[in-house]
Amino acid sequence: MSTDPRDLAGHLRGLRLLQEEVVATLVAEIDQPHVVVCRDVVRRRTTFLGPFDDGLRALVAADAVSRSFRATHRPGSLVCRVVPFVPGVSVP
Repeated sequence: MSTDPRDLAGHLRGLRLLQEEVVATLVAEIDQPHVVVCRDVVRRRTTFLGPFDDGLRALVAADAVSRSFRATHRPGSLVCRVVPFVPGVSVP
């Protein structure tokens, strides 16, 4: 890859390589265990669900929790994220 700021083709090649690396990492990661982190922004409580066998199972669980919560609470009061499970990492 060229370091010349005028080398657009070189920059595009670099961006493509970066994109390919990010996609490869995400594809490899999706089969790993994941957890669901839900934040009730009104009550200021965080709930962790899982770990699930893979990212898809965690995504399905997050969707179910979100749908259930929306049935009885105001919209936008719960934020759920699916994240890779990393053993040994603690949350204060």
